Amino acid sequence: GAASWSSPAWSSLFWPQVRHICGDIVDAVRGRLSSESRVGEFEVLGLDFVCDAEGRVRFLEANRDPSWVVDGETKRGIIPSLVREMLEIVLAAHGGGDGSWRSALLEEPVEGRPRFEIIVDEEHEPASA
Repeated sequence: GAASWSSPAWSSLFWPQVRHICGDIVDAVRGRLSSESRVGEFEVLGLDFVCDAEGRVRFLEANRDPSWVVDGETKRGIIPSLVREMLEIVLAAHGGGDGSWRSALLEEPVEGRPRFEIIVDEEHEPASA
């Protein structure tokens, strides 16, 4: 059962499902966001998931304005580096840097550091996507 799963086994089943759901969510809102956006704008969504006893991931909700409040030790260890990494990606994607941010995202995460992943990259998608 799920209770006996080791962390790596659970993670290897959980994250691919989350990535797939995230891609579906981006596809669902892409047209509206693209038609309403301007260069330099970006959207941050807080997505909430749960995992059932069989290991199936369920999407609960999307928050257009997720909480960035650092109100405890756990968040103090996560939010500042998460915001820094997010801003590095956004700035690089909008013309800053030499593109090395893309390679850095695909490397193994630094222990204890949150990690963003590219789920949808319109610049590198086939035209028919």
